[in-house]
Amino acid sequence: MKKVLITGATYGLGASLRDVLLKEGREVFTIGRSTINEINDRHHHLTGDLVKHSDINRIASSLSEVKFNLIIHNASALGEIGDVESITESSWNDTFMLNLFAPFFLTKKLLNNVNYGRVLFISSSAGVDPIPNLIAYSITKSAIISLKESLNVGSSEYNICYGCLDPGMINTSMQSKLRNATSDVFPQSKKFQQIYKIGLLKSPDELAISIIDAVSNMSDKEFTSGMIKVKYGS
Repeated sequence: MKKVLITGATYGLGASLRDVLLKEGREVFTIGRSTINEINDRHHHLTGDLVKHSDINRIASSLSEVKFNLIIHNASALGEIGDVESITESSWNDTFMLNLFAPFFLTKKLLNNVNYGRVLFISSSAGVDPIPNLIAYSITKSAIISLKESLNVGSSEYNICYGCLDPGMINTSMQSKLRNATSDVFPQSKKFQQIYKIGLLKSPDELAISIIDAVSNMSDKEFTSGMIKVKYGS
């Protein structure tokens, strides 16, 4: 039975990916800050805060005997919304830790658990085209793309394929936070409000189906090349 690990899987896209994989008969391990009920005997939930090195180490240790076919690094945070002067050091550090450092360190600790498997990083178009006043978020999403490229050329001995996916705009709490931000803090809030009103946001449940279908049927070359974009609703 194929085993999959998903971070940030208690709500939003992560929870939808979890549900799709369980329906397909996979054994799914999830990581999240909240305690949730396990859905069935193929679902194993680990509670932890990936901003904390101690939790990353504890979780990696508890997974040391599991061999994964796929790891999906979905956990992410917008970080503090605002200009350079308004961003606090603690918020900056936490955003980098969750969005960039945690995926790297967790991958590093599980290298021997994913031999001949795949690791998928969820990035964003903000990593290519930065969003004003989402400085830490945009930088970390750009860095995740570079991390994927670097791992593909620098760790071939583990026979792991690394991919990066741009999910597009999804109807999640992140989008709600952007819509509700005041225009003085986030000048593009009205744009995001309009996107929501005209129904352009993707359903996480439908998007998860498209992601798993696409990733499952991609060649290694397709998986590792550029940024993966899936056809929504396919």
